[in-house]
Amino acid sequence: MKPRRGILLVTALMVCIVLLLIGMGLLGSQASRYEAARQSTYISQARQLALAGLEDARVKLELDIHFPPPPGPQQDLFSYSETLVTDPDPNRWGTYTVVVDMTYANDILYPPPTVTTGHYIAVTSVGTVGPTVKPIAQYRLRAEIDNQPSGRPPVAGLTTNRFFRYTHIEDEEMP
Repeated sequence: MKPRRGILLVTALMVCIVLLLIGMGLLGSQASRYEAARQSTYISQARQLALAGLEDARVKLELDIHFPPPPGPQQDLFSYSETLVTDPDPNRWGTYTVVVDMTYANDILYPPPTVTTGHYIAVTSVGTVGPTVKPIAQYRLRAEIDNQPSGRPPVAGLTTNRFFRYTHIEDEEMP
């Protein structure tokens, strides 16, 4: 009788150890799911920052006749950056960096009398979550904005008659 009691005790201990290992495995996989969900949130924030940069550039192009400022010789790119601070913790800061490429804004594609111009502005916006030196997440959007004259009458209160629309947008998550 006594040897049976010892075997029963060992078997109960083994079952408890197996159940404990299964429980710890489930908890470990849950932690990795939480980390993946948090990283997905950061990537989504970076994409929204990049979209904010694109829209900021489009609005500046529409409303400010002096944007981008006159380029220097052989200079077709203009870039600027804005940091959005919502928390004292730098890991929660967001930044977007915008590069406006005016290379094809006024190109002539065909000789006269059939003159057709390139009339598009390439804008690249990179949204960054966290410090810019070692970011938590980054997302890049590249858009082509139509630069052709709209032919619409001027809108009251606006200094320009420029209206821009996106013709193409590429998005890419950055590692």
